[in-house]
Amino acid sequence: MFGTMLLIFYLVSIMDLHIEFIENIDKAMLNENIIKLTSLKISNLTADTGNDTISFKFNSTGTNKFWDFEKFDLFVIYNATIDDTETLVTDKMNFTDTGDVACCPPIGDWDISILNDTRDPKIINEGETGYVRAGLSNNMSSGTLIVNFVTDNGVTTHSFYKPNQYPIADAGDDYTEDALLPDCIHPLDGSGSYDPEGDSLTYLWNDISGNVISIADDTAESTSFVGNCLPDVVVFELTVSDSIPKSKSDTVTITLD
Repeated sequence: MFGTMLLIFYLVSIMDLHIEFIENIDKAMLNENIIKLTSLKISNLTADTGNDTISFKFNSTGTNKFWDFEKFDLFVIYNATIDDTETLVTDKMNFTDTGDVACCPPIGDWDISILNDTRDPKIINEGETGYVRAGLSNNMSSGTLIVNFVTDNGVTTHSFYKPNQYPIADAGDDYTEDALLPDCIHPLDGSGSYDPEGDSLTYLWNDISGNVISIADDTAESTSFVGNCLPDVVVFELTVSDSIPKSKSDTVTITLD
């Protein structure tokens, strides 16, 4: 009798293990199918040197839907100047539903809006686009920005971006010279300006103080102006722009005796 009961108990245990094994296989196959159906692509990753906000778009290119964004992970790796030292920073962002597409998420948070939400509200379906913004813990400096975006089922996509740096504007050193130079003409020199990435620059000179009769060429790297041939203090502003365009300005003060 005891042997029979032991045999029955053994057979039941084997059956339970078999059922559990089948269930685990089914779960694994389901997860595998979900992962296969999960596909997304990051695009339009943008960021500015000196700012603490980034943004990007992502599209669902598979048939799996996205909505449980609290379970997503967003990691942002970038360079920042901390205590005058260039430091590699990794921010693990927290999802927050700001509900405000016009403003920026708080520091350390990311939010999402669906640009073409034509079917299910607040659910990203195949072919729909999510617009993500994230508030970094520091202002970015130069270097490459890396974004790792992980869905709730562990599928990871990433993107690289090198923010465009601002050009350096140099309107030359302040100087003093005779107001009565031949034809009262005085030089302006912006040749010290440059772009850190080697982009071509455009130039614009503006007189912001003093009496200026004319500028020879206000869009030239270096040019000259005609004063009124009297003692004066003239201030010019030089604005340089790269191809993005991003612009920076510098001033020069000319004292005319």
